[in-house]
Amino acid sequence: MLLRRDESGAPFRARWAALVAVASGLTGLLAFPRFGLWPLAVVSVAGLSLAVHGRRCRTAAWLGLLYGAAFFVPLLSWTGTYVGPAPWLILAAAEAGYYAGAGALLTLVQRLRAAPLWIGAVWVLTEAVRDRGPFGGFPWGRLAFSQAESPLRWFAALGGAPLVTFAVATAGGGLALGILALRPDRRTFRAVVAGVAFLLAVPLLGAVLAWPLRPPPDSSGRTATIALVQGNVPDAGLEFDARRRQVLDNHVTQTLALAQRMKSGAVARPDLVFWPENSSDIDPYRNPDAADQINKAVDAIGVPILVGAIVEAVNGARGQRTYVFRGTDPSGAPLRQLATVTLRLEPYGAQSEPHQTQFNVRGGKKVAIGRKALNFSFDVLNVTNTSAITAVTYVSGPSFGRVTDILPPRTFRAGVTFDF
Repeated sequence: MLLRRDESGAPFRARWAALVAVASGLTGLLAFPRFGLWPLAVVSVAGLSLAVHGRRCRTAAWLGLLYGAAFFVPLLSWTGTYVGPAPWLILAAAEAGYYAGAGALLTLVQRLRAAPLWIGAVWVLTEAVRDRGPFGGFPWGRLAFSQAESPLRWFAALGGAPLVTFAVATAGGGLALGILALRPDRRTFRAVVAGVAFLLAVPLLGAVLAWPLRPPPDSSGRTATIALVQGNVPDAGLEFDARRRQVLDNHVTQTLALAQRMKSGAVARPDLVFWPENSSDIDPYRNPDAADQINKAVDAIGVPILVGAIVEAVNGARGQRTYVFRGTDPSGAPLRQLATVTLRLEPYGAQSEPHQTQFNVRGGKKVAIGRKALNFSFDVLNVTNTSAITAVTYVSGPSFGRVTDILPPRTFRAGVTFDF
């Protein structure tokens, strides 16, 4: 039976497997900032594979849950600082639940040929599901995020974070396979060699990728100064959502204070000012007062500000019904100058078309050739070839409501540039 099998192939007792799962979750934590010991991500993956090896799916699911809890409870502890312990622990438990499914899958795929590759696929699948739901997902703690300083980071240039995760998990699967092959009752030279090959080949391939993918040094020695403004929220907890204007005002105030220090010579002028996410939960495109405050900060600091704001999706065409009165000469003679008066019959926005739905794809690749580089790019605009309305006539008369413009049709665009 696939889902109910004995555990005679397990390398140790279930109680020890639980300890290994918890220890592996804590080991994975050490791979992330603030510790940053990136090789431990590989060890963490190997530990979970060892814990679930040879187990029933149900037992492996519980072990995966223990692994996830040991990993996410401390990793997400920062959320408790702002919203209290209950939301923190609920979020950690929800994220750990995904690894219960991962544990059940791992115990099955580890019996297949080329098991490390299947282990990598399970980790990518787990993160893909976790990144998408519920409520849009929560990608915190992906294996790829622990590899910013490792040679495996170069895989991101080829396949993004999923390929980095796959590389880390495949290396961890190779380590687990090699350790399992060393057991006295199942020692096989071929399995040991295969496990070590997977373990070593992945980082070596990452190091090889660094040669063509590493950007050339900036020979001009240019640098940029970025000012980070943390305006903070009024109080701990979720009340900041009800006091969004105060959060925006806090960031404006701190930016104005930075401008004053700049004028006094206490600090140098930055090239860019950065406000964090949710620094403006008020849409400046729809709220002129919020836009005025942001512009006030920009004028004071004199450099661009990158604002983390929440804005609405692209609205459909909006307008108001109008009526045009045209002047005439009482005698019937032609007018020397055309005279018209436009009367607005309703507030702006009273007329509105459906929201615009548009899907665009953009890709690019930079190939370094010594100090020179070739840049390849392509765009696919309006992939679904939608005909969303972008302009409508709202002048009263026979043409009222007539569509005058729609999104351009699906467009392919490609380009190549050479930097020298």
